[in-house]
Amino acid sequence: MLIVHIGLGKTATTTLQRAVFPKLRDIVADLSYNEPEVMYLCRKHHLYGLSADENSRLRALLSEAETTLISDESLVNWNPRLWEKAANRNLELFGPDARIVITIRKPLEYLTSVYQQMVHQGNVKDAAEFFVASQTYDRLEPVTQGMSLEYFDVDAFSLERLHEVYKSRFRHVAVVPLSKISEFSFLAEPLHLSGGSVSELRRQFETAPRVNVAYSSLAMKLTFARERIFGVLGAKTAGSNDRAGYFWCRRYFGDEKPGQKTCGFVPGPAFPPKAGPVSRARLWQDGLAPV
Repeated sequence: MLIVHIGLGKTATTTLQRAVFPKLRDIVADLSYNEPEVMYLCRKHHLYGLSADENSRLRALLSEAETTLISDESLVNWNPRLWEKAANRNLELFGPDARIVITIRKPLEYLTSVYQQMVHQGNVKDAAEFFVASQTYDRLEPVTQGMSLEYFDVDAFSLERLHEVYKSRFRHVAVVPLSKISEFSFLAEPLHLSGGSVSELRRQFETAPRVNVAYSSLAMKLTFARERIFGVLGAKTAGSNDRAGYFWCRRYFGDEKPGQKTCGFVPGPAFPPKAGPVSRARLWQDGLAPV
C-alpha cells in the first residue's frame, strides 16, 4: 500500500512529519516512511523528470515495504496554476492506486499563513503585489522563475478544484481539514489502526512543539520597515526566490559543497492578517470559495 500526503503546506505538515508519521514505524509492521532516496527521486521528477533507470529504481524502492508513507507538501505545488501539472507528475510517480491525502485549512487562513511564510523567507513584497488576478499573472509569468512562487493567482486558487484534480486521477483521495487532522481517520482506516494506536498518534500530535509557526504581526511590520530602509540605500533582502534556482542546480547537478544547506522545494506565500489587503488583492473570488 502506498499513502502519499501531498500537503497543502501550512496545515501542520511539519508537526505531522516530525512527531506523528515516524511513530507509525512502531505501530505498523513493515512500514517505510520518507526514505531519503525515495524523496530525492520524487522531487527530482517534479523538477526535471527521471531517467528510465531512475524510474525503475523508484519502483523498486516503493515495493520494498508492505506499506510506504510519503509526506511532502511540495508535491502538490505551492502555485495553484501548477496544480494540474504537479498532479500529472504525481500520477506518473505513484500510479492511480496510491492513496492521496490532502490536508487543508480555511482559505483566508491558508493565504495569510502562506504570505507570512514568503515574507519570512525574505521575499518581501506587498500583498497587493503578490496576490494577483489571472489576467495579471498571465502577463507576469514569462518573467518569473518556474520553480519559485513570486506571484499568487487568486483566481486559480480553489480547494474544490484541487479536490477534483486529484479525484480525476486517483482512486482514493482523502481531504482532511486542519480541525480534523487529530482524528487520524485518513490513517486509521487504510492501516487498520486500533483505538489505542489512534490515541497515541493524537497525543503525539497535540503535545508536539509547534514548529515553522507563522510570522507575527510585529515581525511583519519590522520586516517591511527594514526593507524600506534597504530601499533608501538601493538594496533589498535576498529571499528564497532569489536563491531557489541557484541552489537547486547545485543540488541536482552535483556542485553542492559538503554540508551546505539547500533550500529545498520553495514554499510559498502568504498574506497579511489585515482585511484591507484582502480586498485589494481580490481574494474573495469564485475561485476562492470556502470549503
